[in-house]
Amino acid sequence: MDTNYWKRNKISRRGLMRGASVGALGLAGASLIGCDTFGGGGEGTKGGTLNSAPDIELSSTDPAFFTSDAEAAIGWQAGENLVVKQHDLTMTGAVAESWETEDQQEYIFNLRKNNTFSNGDEVTAADVKFTFDRIFALEAPPTGQLGSLDPAKGGRTEVIDDHTVKMTLDKPNAFWVNTLSFYQGKIVPQNDDPTNWGIGKYVGSGAFKMVSNQPGEGTTFERRTDYWGADNTYFDGIQFTYLPEPESRIEALKGGAIHQVNRLTPASVPEVDGSGVARASQATSASYMTLAMNTLIAPFNDQRVRQALQAASNREQNVAKVIEGLGAVANDHPIAPNDPHYDSSVAIPEYDPKKARDLLAAAGYADGLEVPIVTMGAAMHEEVALTFQEYAREAGFNARIDKKPEDEYWSKWWLNQEVQLCTVNWNGRNPDAALSIVYHGDAPWNETYQKDAALDGLIERARGEDLDARKETYSQIQKHLVEQAYRVIPFFVNTLMGVATNVQNIEAHPSRWPFLSRGWFEEA
Repeated sequence: MDTNYWKRNKISRRGLMRGASVGALGLAGASLIGCDTFGGGGEGTKGGTLNSAPDIELSSTDPAFFTSDAEAAIGWQAGENLVVKQHDLTMTGAVAESWETEDQQEYIFNLRKNNTFSNGDEVTAADVKFTFDRIFALEAPPTGQLGSLDPAKGGRTEVIDDHTVKMTLDKPNAFWVNTLSFYQGKIVPQNDDPTNWGIGKYVGSGAFKMVSNQPGEGTTFERRTDYWGADNTYFDGIQFTYLPEPESRIEALKGGAIHQVNRLTPASVPEVDGSGVARASQATSASYMTLAMNTLIAPFNDQRVRQALQAASNREQNVAKVIEGLGAVANDHPIAPNDPHYDSSVAIPEYDPKKARDLLAAAGYADGLEVPIVTMGAAMHEEVALTFQEYAREAGFNARIDKKPEDEYWSKWWLNQEVQLCTVNWNGRNPDAALSIVYHGDAPWNETYQKDAALDGLIERARGEDLDARKETYSQIQKHLVEQAYRVIPFFVNTLMGVATNVQNIEAHPSRWPFLSRGWFEEA
């Protein structure tokens, strides 16, 4: 078996489009042993600085509190997880060289030796324990998808020796290794607590070191010569430049000033491909857009109003107009059609204006309902809001677009309990992670604020079941979510990345993760 990380992960664009289905089917088998032997022998050309334009600037360099693409991008260049989910959704090692489990409840991770952080400290099992214990101690957002490890429920992380870690879960979880690839899962040093870093510092064990950050302007990285895989990283540096609007990022890419943009709009794909200096890379994905309804306050604390909004949503027109066919119709839950846990027998709600009006009337809104939609100009957000506004008018909704600045959207308007309805984008995750981080009543990113004990029980039960039982449980979850209509998810969308034509081995990832450190410039 060829286990060379860098050769193995030279990316085929044709392979990307098959990745989501191949990876999902692979997960169903839930491998018991994982390994990855890293070696040299890359094919790239050394040198040069890659210029990238993330969507917004940093609000934190603490991995436990990462939320934006820009923050995740820092982690993928300058930090490492225990494991990494590749473009084809297979799992390979990073800080962990191998792992094993006999019962999917107790997991042993064998760490890579002679691996160091950018400050020179060795990466040890104590750092891994510190990383995960700290997330729970701070009640940081990742606690939702890491619920199986929660010390309050009996989970624990133990140091066996300097290079061996044991994780004991509260109950078996077939998704656990996949879940550990989440973008906030970067291992941090116990002797340099991220709480004290501030916005200008990041210490990680990745291929690049963050050397400076200028708020509102950019972040600079340089290649680490002491990185364990330094022979197979190629750029001398990576420069993030923060451009506030999607149009400016795309124009900079087309003009050659930027080499990579992590989030393209579907409408921009033809102009990027036609520029002669850049191309659009895409990957099949479980990423989605949603209209999230606040169930704490009127009118969406009434299930009939939520179901009316569901019936007022024209999914086919969303796929045609917003993503221009680059995705698939969704069914108000985060399990994509190419996942083995997807239940195709659960009917997708149809666009039915009469049904919507009848439901509104039954809820006391016989004359219709005015609703503000909080949104922003980032890729697909405003388009989803405008498409709903157009087609919901006939269904009795007078939707008013309330567009907010992109650079304050996540910190000020998302998870704001006074906001009735807002647009949100989510990267694709495995079913347990996708449900645990957003839908579980205790999830820190439960953006609709529902408390649903029946749903929580189903989410928790599925983790330890075999495939057949798990599929049945997820079928129940899908039916329940369609009926409750906490969120309308009109489509799954392919991830779209803009890349300069002279850049090799950087492609869109199904989870929208920018693995920039793997690329190189084509020789002139």
